[in-house]
Amino acid sequence: MERKCEEIHDAKEGMSEEIEDEKEGRGETVKKNIHVGEELLKLSSRQKFTLMNGALANFASSTCYTVMQPFLRDEAIKKDVSLTGAGAIFGCYEVVMFSCSLIIGSQLSRIGSRRCFYTGTFVIGVSSLSFGLLGTCPPGDTFLGLAVSIRMIESLGAAMMLTANYALATKEFRDNVATAYGFLEMCAGFGHVFGPLVGGGLYQLGGFGLPFFVTGPMTIVIASVAFFTLPNENKDEERPSDYGQLIKLAKIPAIPLEQLAVWVEFFGLCALSPTLGGHLQNVRFFKL
Repeated sequence: MERKCEEIHDAKEGMSEEIEDEKEGRGETVKKNIHVGEELLKLSSRQKFTLMNGALANFASSTCYTVMQPFLRDEAIKKDVSLTGAGAIFGCYEVVMFSCSLIIGSQLSRIGSRRCFYTGTFVIGVSSLSFGLLGTCPPGDTFLGLAVSIRMIESLGAAMMLTANYALATKEFRDNVATAYGFLEMCAGFGHVFGPLVGGGLYQLGGFGLPFFVTGPMTIVIASVAFFTLPNENKDEERPSDYGQLIKLAKIPAIPLEQLAVWVEFFGLCALSPTLGGHLQNVRFFKL
C-alpha cells in the first residue's frame, strides 16, 4: 500500500510538472508573437517604402490582369474571335511569365532589382493602356494578333516587377520574410478581387476602353512613385548570380511537387477566364 501511494504521489508530481512546462511554453510562444508584432511596427523608412511600393505594384498588376475577365469573351465574339482565341489572349500571359521569370531572376543582380521593379511596373501600365485602344481595331486576326502581342508585353513587365519585388522584400525583411511575402500576396489577392469588379462596372459605364484607361494610368502613376521613393540598392550586395544554383534548386525533390501544385491551381483558375462570362449571362439575380 505504501508503495502504491508513493507511485500515485510521484505520478501527480510528474503531471503537475508537465502542466507547468506547457504553461511556460505557451507563455514563451505568446511573448515571441508579441515580439514579432513589435518588430513589424518598428520598420525603418527604407523598409516602409519598399513594402509600400511592393504592395501597390502587386495590387496594380493583379488589377490589370483581371480587369478584362468580365467582358473579354463578349468583345472577342464581336470581333469575330473564337473562344479558343479568347483563351489564347489569357493563356499567352502565363506562357511568357513562365518563360521569362527564370531568365530575369538569373540576370537580376546585373540589371538591378530597383530598376527592374519600376521598369516592369511601367510596362504593365503602358500595356494596359494600349489594350484599351483595341476597341477601334479591325475584327478578326488583326484584333487577335494585337491583343496577344500586348498581353505578352504586359506579362514581360509583370515578370520583371514580381521577380524584383520579392527579391527586394527578401533583402529588406531578412528576419520576417514570410510576413512580408504574406502582406504582398494579400495585396495581390485584393487586386484579383478589385479588377473584375471594377472592370465590369466601368465596362457598363463607358464601354471597352474605359476599364483600361483607368487601370493603365493608375499603374503608370505607381511606377512613377516607385521611381522616386523606392530606396537605392546597396552596391556591395550586388554580385553576379550563380547559374549553378538553378540546377541545384531543380534537383530538390520538393520543388517539382510545388510546381505541380501551382500548375494545377492556375489551370483551374485560368480555365474559367474565357468561359465564365457566358454562363453568367443566364443567371438571374433576385432582390431580397
